[in-house]
Amino acid sequence: ATGLSSHALKDAPTPLARGYMTLSDDSGHQAPNANDAMFAENAESLANFGNMHIRKTHDVAVAVARQRYGAAPKRFYFTGGSTGGREGLTAALRWPDAYDGVISSYPTANFIGLRMQNAAISRAIYQDNSAGWIPPALVSRIATESLAECDGLDGVKDGLVSNVMACRAGAEKRLAKFTCPNSAPPCLNATQVKTVRLYHEGFSDDWQPRDSANGFKGYNILEGVEMNVGDAPDFTYPLKEGPIAHAAIRADEFLKHFVARDASFDLRKFDVQNPGPLLPQLKVISEQIGATSPDYSAFARKGGKILLMQGTEDALVAPFENIRRYQAIVDRMGPAATRQFMRFYVAPGQGHGGGAFIVTWDNLDILDAWVERGVAPPAAPVVVDGNAKTAGRTRPLCEYPKWPRYNGSGDVNAAASFTCVN
Repeated sequence: ATGLSSHALKDAPTPLARGYMTLSDDSGHQAPNANDAMFAENAESLANFGNMHIRKTHDVAVAVARQRYGAAPKRFYFTGGSTGGREGLTAALRWPDAYDGVISSYPTANFIGLRMQNAAISRAIYQDNSAGWIPPALVSRIATESLAECDGLDGVKDGLVSNVMACRAGAEKRLAKFTCPNSAPPCLNATQVKTVRLYHEGFSDDWQPRDSANGFKGYNILEGVEMNVGDAPDFTYPLKEGPIAHAAIRADEFLKHFVARDASFDLRKFDVQNPGPLLPQLKVISEQIGATSPDYSAFARKGGKILLMQGTEDALVAPFENIRRYQAIVDRMGPAATRQFMRFYVAPGQGHGGGAFIVTWDNLDILDAWVERGVAPPAAPVVVDGNAKTAGRTRPLCEYPKWPRYNGSGDVNAAASFTCVN
């Protein structure tokens, strides 16, 4: 089999050491930095980035295996996070005959929706001389006080908001608490409130393809996750991450090179509700990039399996967006049929790679046992925190919509002290 473990336990042998053949690729292009999107102006590079590199590297790996070992791999797994997570789902959707298992962590499944959310947030912050920008001290206060208010809703104060839905139920009251004149300065004015609402609630549109279900869901900003609105209000080129919001960096590169093909394009003038002359190109791109289809029937029929994981503290891929993606699959295929090939876990504290609880677990062993021997994943796999300060603490990794509640007694750092509940 081929495979590469993602979020594996720190002391676990690497897949290569276990006898797996492993491979990786650069998505068909190289760039001077992670944000540079100039490659997308080349049609072949764009097609490779969108999906073709997934099949091309698969076929090369098969050819190498046959030459080296005299046989093609028996099983083929794909694992990755973020873009890699989207690519794993793309592999299952586009080439179900070629892949047997996928480990997908916080995938950018709705790629177009994410970039439109980036653009919408950027406009909210920087339009009208950055009227919607929020100072760092106030950003930090919103996150810190929201976390403090919601931390104990799961039965224990441990720095993690596990009962996110109960926390979100109080979001409006918290927002009001930070708003002028309810709060002493620094506080949110009416324009800044619009920025927070967009972050928290997301946006909708009516032009994206049906599979994308339009728009993009919001982030847990009023549940303890810190907004990234940049350290300063100035919108000056060249855009530099830190002073400038992360969303603006990504939206600027995307609109310039994927869509407008114009280096002078000003993202502050782009309206996600009315893309105007950019709409045809956006639709072309949406056919190339993304894993929003809810129809995994071909992959399920051949026995393919997927472990899907999303963190609650993700500030790049909104947790509720991937919850929506999962729910669309359940609605299309039915709950029982979906559980035959997919498990979806929502991890409190897990961010976009980092977070207050960095999930590490035996995901490759779990996937392989499910694919190879039909052994279904544990009801609540025990995961270990990869953070240095809290290394060794464990939690049950609950299947959505369940979350880990403290039992009321026992070691707060031990998974046995928690139960997955609805």
